[in-house]
Order: sequence, then structure tokens, then C-alpha cells
Amino acid sequence: MIGHKDTFFARISGAILLVLGSLGALYWFGVFSSPIKKMLRAAPDGAIAVVLTPTDSLTSQLQTAFAVNGDTLPLPLGSAFAFFSSISVAQQPGCLVWYNLPDDPATWLFIGSGNLREEQGLTPPSPFQAEPATRYRGHSVYHWRSPEGVELSLAAWKGIWVIAPRAYLVEESIRQWERPGSAWLAGWANRPRRQHWQGMFFAERLPQRSANRFLPEGIHYWQTIPERTDTAGSTIQGQKMGASRKSASRLGGRSPAWERVLPPDFEELRGWSTHDPEWVEATQSTFFKEYLAEWNAGAPLQVGFTDPSGDVLATFWVFPTEKLTRAENMLAAYGRQQGAVQLDTHAIFTIHEVRDRQWQEALQPLGMAMGETASWVQLDSFVILGDSPLVLKRWLDYYLADAVQATLGSSLLAAMQSLEKNQSWYFSRGTNRPSRELRGWFQRLGWPVPEDAQWFFATEANAPGWSMQVWPALDAQATLQLLWRQPLSKRPLTGVWVVADRVFTQDDQHQFFALSEAGGTLWSQTLDSKIIGEIQLIEVGPGATPALLFSTRSAVHGYDLQGRPLAGFPLPLAVSATAGVRLYPLSGGAAFFQPAAGGRVYGYRMNGVPLEGWSPRENLGEVTQPVLYFPFAGQDYFLVQDRRGYLQTLSLSGEFHFPPVTLSAPAISPPAFQWTTTSQRMIAGNDRGVVRVVVADGTNFPLRLVADTSARQVQVVFTNVAGDERLDYLALSGREISLHGYTGNRFALWFSRTLPVRMDTLYTLEPSAGKKPFIALENFSRQRLWLLTSAGKTYPGFPIPASTPAAFLSGNRLVVGLDGEVSVYQVY
Repeated sequence: MIGHKDTFFARISGAILLVLGSLGALYWFGVFSSPIKKMLRAAPDGAIAVVLTPTDSLTSQLQTAFAVNGDTLPLPLGSAFAFFSSISVAQQPGCLVWYNLPDDPATWLFIGSGNLREEQGLTPPSPFQAEPATRYRGHSVYHWRSPEGVELSLAAWKGIWVIAPRAYLVEESIRQWERPGSAWLAGWANRPRRQHWQGMFFAERLPQRSANRFLPEGIHYWQTIPERTDTAGSTIQGQKMGASRKSASRLGGRSPAWERVLPPDFEELRGWSTHDPEWVEATQSTFFKEYLAEWNAGAPLQVGFTDPSGDVLATFWVFPTEKLTRAENMLAAYGRQQGAVQLDTHAIFTIHEVRDRQWQEALQPLGMAMGETASWVQLDSFVILGDSPLVLKRWLDYYLADAVQATLGSSLLAAMQSLEKNQSWYFSRGTNRPSRELRGWFQRLGWPVPEDAQWFFATEANAPGWSMQVWPALDAQATLQLLWRQPLSKRPLTGVWVVADRVFTQDDQHQFFALSEAGGTLWSQTLDSKIIGEIQLIEVGPGATPALLFSTRSAVHGYDLQGRPLAGFPLPLAVSATAGVRLYPLSGGAAFFQPAAGGRVYGYRMNGVPLEGWSPRENLGEVTQPVLYFPFAGQDYFLVQDRRGYLQTLSLSGEFHFPPVTLSAPAISPPAFQWTTTSQRMIAGNDRGVVRVVVADGTNFPLRLVADTSARQVQVVFTNVAGDERLDYLALSGREISLHGYTGNRFALWFSRTLPVRMDTLYTLEPSAGKKPFIALENFSRQRLWLLTSAGKTYPGFPIPASTPAAFLSGNRLVVGLDGEVSVYQVY
């Protein structure tokens, strides 16, 4: 009995399935299929896109289409729109199909649903005139022409109708209808019936238009277009038809390792799958097998830099490796074999340059048209290969600045973290031409893509999945941007100075350069020796003309801003200068003071006449800091500090105001003073981290800034970094830095931190007038500059490469020297 019952139910089930299958087949092949499937079946094969709006009437669609595409739709809009709005089928759903072929902008057609009868739709509206109808595959094709020569062709059958400005498009629609069961149509079987915007994206013609290598020619895709996009961006996902396998393995939700080395100013990224045919082809070259294969740990990342027009500026490949030594040896061997290798040292990196066209053999399958010069460098656990040493140096600068960690937005990282292991992908910031074309296509389809859209597109080898994500902008905020770099000398620079919004620098052969704020060389002079101290802006002559004043070992120099020496300059020195010169406005005319060897300080009027009591003032010890000056109670105070550790306060006549104040240890940092209504004090610190606070009559008291009593070579800087208007106390001891200041009447510690490396020098930089200064630290061996905030935090984007002390131009533009180049960064 049980067996007979099973047989009975099996027969009944089989009959039911047979009926349902027959009904499904009839439905699918158009006997009583839905209007949506009928219209999709009529979408011509090879179209770029199909927009389907099941909930919108044709009238509404036409309003959108004409608004977006009015410049390319060759219709007399008034009469045509009136015609389409008047017929009854205009209230039914419809499709807009877009081709966008480069040789014919009128490649669009509308597919409408409903029975379009001859008396209501196939009679041409004014001013169109009917032309003889034709037959195609058993269907009538009607043709209209306006007096202006605009053509329209129409056809109607089985509850749908088609209109287009080209007859062949209507015929292609009929031909597609006669070939039911196309693979791409299956992708719509489970689409939501009430979704507002749906669309179809065909890649068959796209590669020729955009050169996007991720869209295989001849493969069709479907996609869903969202009704609207918000500021967070949107995702489009689709399916490649004709494939059945889909990998389930993922990258594990972790950031790619190469995130650590990407510079922030790249425009494009492309990642290959090891299954990508292009990558497989590249690995078969003789060059690749001999010089790259043994150390390369996988498919590379391609990084592209473009200019604002979208033209390629440079392209690099980032090869991952676990065998950096092996990579170095093999690539170096290749360079030696060719006999054309050149080494270029940039900061702590060695850039290899080789002239040989064999690189093209290996990398041409990946789309790179390299020149005769190839450059490579090792960075982190990667080898970076490209053909632009200049752009590569800029990349290395960002790496040295630790500015590579914030180059990728969280949206982009999230997209990459969800990739399949064998997916290839492409990212663009939206500045290149293919992205502009894609943006134009989707805007025509009614999808409001942001003007500055950034695109992430991924496909998977031998599997149906693909996705595109779009965002208005990366969510990483820039804090530092390289504005320009000017090579000046093959010799290292010894300093950079900013005076009157111009940049001045000198190399170690004493060549003195003046640059504009945009980096152009204004003039140059050859000096007798290295500049000592700062360059001071002074005013001379009846019209108070601005000029430069500075000293070298053997002379005091004065130049106007055009590079001409001032009258009476250079002023030779009888003995070597030991610190920078300073000019002060005094009674009887301005005077400048020049410390020199043998415990001397010279004083001169601007006309070259020696200042009485200062020509020279002797027995002041080894003065290695400029002379400071301030007036108080009708008297002149000059501060002179010697290296032994004595602070001396003298009058205009060279006499002591009070006996020298001992600092109890050698002094390596400059003194300071603050003479206001609320704070009247002179300050000097020794190299043990102890400072002396001195008032007008010489009374003083000590303050200890470092806890370690055995500390040596402590640098002290007095500045207004935090707190009220009173000066604060910065102290650097090796890797330890601290800031003390006043809170009311209490002397307090603002911050203390341990730095990543031992620092060689400490100073402050004021970005613009009225702003609190940055704390600047430099490590000479690593050639790096750090900026700290008043809270002791490293400012984002730092450290940056630098071999000289830095200075600020107006507008928060930071100037540094590195080897023989001057670089300017925008600090945000």
C-alpha cells in the first residue's frame, strides 16, 4: 500500500510540475508574459544600458529623458512630447535604451507597453510626414520624417511598441524579440517588481569607449540602479551571464598590506588577480621569469598619478615580496648586466635607474607603455617599479613623513576587504577620462552621480559576480600637501630662510639663492663662507627700502631684495664671527651688533661708524648667540650670553647694569626676555635643564625643567606655545621633551613625552601672525622634521624629510631644504 501511495503522489506531483512548467514556458516566451519581460525581450542586443521604470509612466520617463538628454535627442521636442503624452499607452511603463556609440549620438530608443493601434499611434503627428513602411521578420516598420530631416521609425507587436531615430535600431529590437532566452534576460527573473529604478548595463561595446580592462568584451551584465544616491555614496551590483562558479573565499576583512606605502596623491589604483589573463600573460615573459618571478609574492598593485586634465603623469607597480634581499640582488644583477645602472640616493633610500627597453616585454600585458628608463626602490616589504624617478621621490617623501597611513578612505577599504581572492579591481578618484564617461552615461540614465565621484569596480575571474561602488570623496582628510620642489644645487643646502615672503637658501659651496614664493629663482650670489644665524629684514635709506642683513664668518653682508649689495657692504671682520648679526633702532640711529671670536662683540652704525664702547666690547667669553636688546625705564639693555654659562646685561655704553649671572653650567641655548606690564624678566638656561629667571636689578632664581639631574646637552627654548601671554619653557633631552608654563601663580607641567628617536635640535615655528607656534624637532641622521602641537602631539603628516631647519611662508606654507632641493608644503 505504501508503495502504491508513493506512486500515486509521484504521478500527481509530476503532472502538477508539468503544468507549471508549461505555464512558465508560455509566460517566458511571450504568450502571456508580463509587460516588463516583453519590453526587456525587445531591448536590442549590444546596448550600453536599459532603464526600466515599472512604477513610472512613459510620460514621466520622457520628461526625465528630455531634461537630461535634450541636447542629443534629435526630436522637435514640443510636437513629439505632445504626441506621446496624448496617446493612451503613455500611461504604461516603458524602457529607455541607450547605445551612445561614438560615431552616432542618436542611438537611443523607447520601448513602450500596451497595444498601440494604428489610429492612435502609428499615424505621424505634425510636422512629421509618413514615408513608405517596410517589413522586417514579418513585422511592419513605419517611418516618419520632419521637414528638418529628423527621422523616426516605429514598430508594434504583441502588446509592445518601439520608436527610435534609426531604423536599424527598431529592426535590432525585432531581431532580439525573435531570439528568446538570451542569457542576460535571466538576470531579471527575480528582480523586485516595485523597485523604482532598474537598469541593465552591457559591456559589449564599453571597452572600446573607456579602455576599462575589467569589462571583458562580449560579456553582458545586469545591474540595479538605485532611485537616489545620498552623500555616503551607493553600490551597484550585478552578474556576468554564462558563468556558474562563484568563490566563497574572502580576504578575511583585513586591510591590504600595501596600504602602508600608498602616497596620498594617487589618482588610480588597480589590483590584479593571479587568475587574471593579463597577469598570467605577463608572468610568461622571459624577463619576468628571470628577474621578477623568484622574489615576487603575488600579483602587483598598479598606482597611477594623473594631472588635472586626466592625462597620465606616471604609473608604478607595487610588487609584494617576502625576499627583499633576493629582489635587490636580482634587480641589481640585471642593472649590471645591462651596464647602464645609475644609483640616486634620496634621503635614506637608493633609487635604481636602468636604461633598457626589456621592461616593456614583461609589463606591456599589464597596460604600461614604459620608456627606456626604468626606476625601482625598495619600500617596506615591496619593490616599487616605474619610469618616473621624480614622482617616485615625491612618493618616498610621503613615506618618510609617515603620511601614508591616511591615504585610503574607510569606504574604499571596506570595498577591498570584501573582495573575493581571485577578483581584479579598479579604483579611480574620478579625475580620469573613463570615469567622466561613465559619469555621463549614468547621469543620462537618471542616476544623480556626484560630480567628484570616485569609483571602485571589481570583477571575479570565471565567476558571475561584479560590483561598482561610488562615493563623493575619500573620507581621509589631508593635513599636508607638497606644493612644489625646486632643485637648486648638486651640493647639500646648509639652510633655508623666509624673508619678505621670499625663500633664501645657501649650499655648502656658499652659493646664495633667492627664490620667489612660487619656487622661481630670482637671483644668486656667491658668498665668502657659510651664513651664520638668521637673515634679518631691515629698512634703509630715505624711503625705508627693505633689505637683507646677515653675517658670514668673515663679513657682515647687506643686500637689497633685487640682490644688489648695499652701500658700504660687505663689511669685513678682523676676526671670525661666532653668531648672527642683529640690528636695533637706537637713539642716534640704528646700530648692529656682531659677536666675534676672542670674547668680542662689535657694534656699528649703519653708516659703518663703530659704536663707542662696542668696537669691540671685549672679555665677554665665547659668545655663540646673537645679542638681544630691549629698552626699560629709559635705559638700553643688551643681553650677551657666553658658552661658559654667564648671562651679562650691558648698557649702550658697554657698561654692566649688574654683575654677570652664572648659570652654573655651559649654555647651548639662546637666552630670552619678556618685558611687559605683567611680566618683566630675562631667562637663560644651561645644558643641564636648569634655567635662571632674572629681573631688572639682577635678582634671580632657578627653575629645573628636567627630572634627570645627570642630563647633559639639554636644549631650552622660551616661547608662548600654551597658556597665557607669559613665555613657556620647552626642554629637550635626547628623546624626552617637556613643556612647562604658568597657571595663575603656579609653575606647572603642560606635557611630557618620549619621542620615537633621539632629536638633534629644538626650535619653534610660527605659521602665521597671531597663531601659536609649532614645536619643531629635527633628527639629522634620518633627515626628518617633526612638528608638534602645544599638547605635544605629532601633527598629522609629520615627520617630513628635511636636512635643514624649516621656516614658514605666509598662508601656512612650510619651507624645508633636503640635499640640494627646496620643498614647500601646505600645512592645513
